Amino acid sequence: MIRCFAAFVILLILPLQAYGQAAQVTSGDHPDFTRIVVQYPTAVDWTVGRTPDGYELRLPGPLTQYELTKAFDLIQKNRLAAIWTDPDTGALHLKLACACYVIPFEYRPGTVVIDIRNGPPPNKSQFELALDGDTSPQPLPAMAEPVVTPMPAMDPAVGEPLPDYDWTTLALLPKLSTADPAVSMPQPTPSSRDLDPLRQSLIEQLSRGASAGIVDMAKPKQTPETAAEPNPNPSVEVRTADQEQLILRQKGDLDQPMTANGNTCLRDEQLDIAAWSIAASEPSADAAKGKATAAPEHGAAASPGENQAYSGEAAAHTSIGGPLEKELAISMQFAPAMANLIGEFDRPEPEAIKRAVRFQLFLGFGAEARGLLRALPFEDEDIPIWQSIARITDEEADPDPVFSGMEACDTAAALWAVLADPKVLGVGQVQKAAILRAFSALPTHLRQHFGPTLVDRFLAMEDFGTATVLRDAVTRSGEIEAGPKVQMMQAAIEKASGSPGASVARLESVAAESGPSNADAMAALVLQRAELGQEVSFAQVQAIEEYAKEREGSLEHEKFNRALTLAYAASGDFDSAFTNLANGPDAASTLWKLLANAGPDSALLNYAVLEDGVDPPRSARGSAGLVANRLLRLGLADQAERWLAVTNEPPALLSARISVAQGAPEQALILLGDLMTPAAIQVRLDALKQLGDETAIARLFADLGMDQERWNAIGRTENWASLAADGPDVWKAAAGTLSEPAADATAMGELAKGKALIDESVTTRDAITALLDSVKSPATLSQ
Repeated sequence: MIRCFAAFVILLILPLQAYGQAAQVTSGDHPDFTRIVVQYPTAVDWTVGRTPDGYELRLPGPLTQYELTKAFDLIQKNRLAAIWTDPDTGALHLKLACACYVIPFEYRPGTVVIDIRNGPPPNKSQFELALDGDTSPQPLPAMAEPVVTPMPAMDPAVGEPLPDYDWTTLALLPKLSTADPAVSMPQPTPSSRDLDPLRQSLIEQLSRGASAGIVDMAKPKQTPETAAEPNPNPSVEVRTADQEQLILRQKGDLDQPMTANGNTCLRDEQLDIAAWSIAASEPSADAAKGKATAAPEHGAAASPGENQAYSGEAAAHTSIGGPLEKELAISMQFAPAMANLIGEFDRPEPEAIKRAVRFQLFLGFGAEARGLLRALPFEDEDIPIWQSIARITDEEADPDPVFSGMEACDTAAALWAVLADPKVLGVGQVQKAAILRAFSALPTHLRQHFGPTLVDRFLAMEDFGTATVLRDAVTRSGEIEAGPKVQMMQAAIEKASGSPGASVARLESVAAESGPSNADAMAALVLQRAELGQEVSFAQVQAIEEYAKEREGSLEHEKFNRALTLAYAASGDFDSAFTNLANGPDAASTLWKLLANAGPDSALLNYAVLEDGVDPPRSARGSAGLVANRLLRLGLADQAERWLAVTNEPPALLSARISVAQGAPEQALILLGDLMTPAAIQVRLDALKQLGDETAIARLFADLGMDQERWNAIGRTENWASLAADGPDVWKAAAGTLSEPAADATAMGELAKGKALIDESVTTRDAITALLDSVKSPATLSQ
């Protein structure tokens, strides 16, 4: 059965094939953008900049090799025209074919994603600057003019429509551009010279479309009927409107959707699982009337008519599925489904085996269906489809994937393509409408079986709308009680919708129950509590330890080790968390976040203080600012500077604080600019104090309306004349004793001189006392 580990499957990364150390380049089309995924063997430092015809991706160091053979497997050339590697610089060049811009980002260490989006780039986008320093705007490619088809022309001589134009000649044209003078294209015989410009324009435009790959010019198909009675003037239809591609086809031909690889999409009829139950595929007239017919004795051969007559006891048995299956209980369908598998001379009966295999798939029994095909082999064109569905149902790898590339099909094949390979959501164009339509048509028990997996995969792509619609399709029927998997799906929806408390409460309820889903629920609970910064109990840590040991060597081992690493960290045991990180490296980013936010100073000093020449790990860069702030508070300004250097946009205030701590006040003032928050004012004062610029400090206090602090600063400048003239009364008195000339003592006697000195001393003492009494300790501004 399906495991819940699909929520953590990496969606954007395609594994490197046998290409040595070359970086694999893959792509996928979306309605609003084209995604390019570049996966390097190890983490890299990368930059993206503008070029005259597009963009380039550069790496420092030796030249990088790129594997580009799959770059255009899943995309057209309407946004990305070409991609190549510069032999001199090793840069990866992207040539654009539209008025577009790129937004690159690092999905995880070693994986760079470049989205080519329609429209003008954002203001001040750093990726619009050329890497060689040229900041001039780069030209964008012009958009092609659309083809407009006019109304039928009229013959002015007789006032009637002109004869039909023979467009079959056009359908035979090769896929070549008319811009090539060496190519001679056959011209149809016109029925009126007035149509010559229109025909020529259409020929040129359709030829350009054919060379670009958006128009398919194919020879009209011949059927036995049309071959017997040939049409001398067959019509051709060009379909436009909201179609992804223009399709030029013979009128009357069936539309056969194709994959990007040229394979025909599987039809809905081939994947109608709801019709594979006995009740749905072989309805009984007696059952419809509510009549009861006895089942044949055990071991007796049943005729087709007998196989359809077991509805009399339907009310006494459990029925699963939708309304079609209620006519006949599932317990009563097994006998007719498995009857008559062997015919005369012990030969397999193909139709009976086909019925049995499809019934097993309807029930969700993948292994049983494959067992029947192995035990009773026969030939049928749909056998590969059934085998793939069986493996998908049992969550097994498919060595011969039938649904590869069908995620863009407008049939139920899109649903099975996404279930078979979650990576297509990240790099391919997906027909969501077809997926939702096919999923809603599944029986209830299969919706509950596949629904949680699909919801997790769309939530991982941040497609909350599609995930919610899938959830509603799972829960709309109350015929079967929602099990642990559905409860966990509900918890994931609640988390994505901004209700983490309700999500945690639901997971705790599921984890407390015994059963096979207990381990998955506990892992999801621990991961969510850790991501929210909540504490994980010692009992929960012990439980995750046991689950991780049980799954050693399995596909789920890494998921449970990730949960174990974060459980250690959320419980405060960062030493065990960093020790176990090698077993679940995907937890590194959240682990650093927990350390930066709530880790003790001892753990921060152990793991965040770096040796000379060692850069912070890439997984910690999302928390680099928090780590730098804590290191600065601990007095480690140089270490804080190294951490702050790896952030994408270092905070100006934190950078200024580090500069002050390093004794660079001028740099701090430059970084602060016009920032005047309380914390910025404190840093500005600290920088000015380091410079000893009391005059600037006085101006700052004057701008802030802090008069007392202003005059205190002027007092430290010893500008007594200014204080005596304009200062407060207490400062005037004190400054006046220093600025007024002393009395002329030449004409005084000794007693008069002494009395004058005493009077002056008393005046000075009183002025200083009044000044001291008026000055309060300045309040420390918050940081």
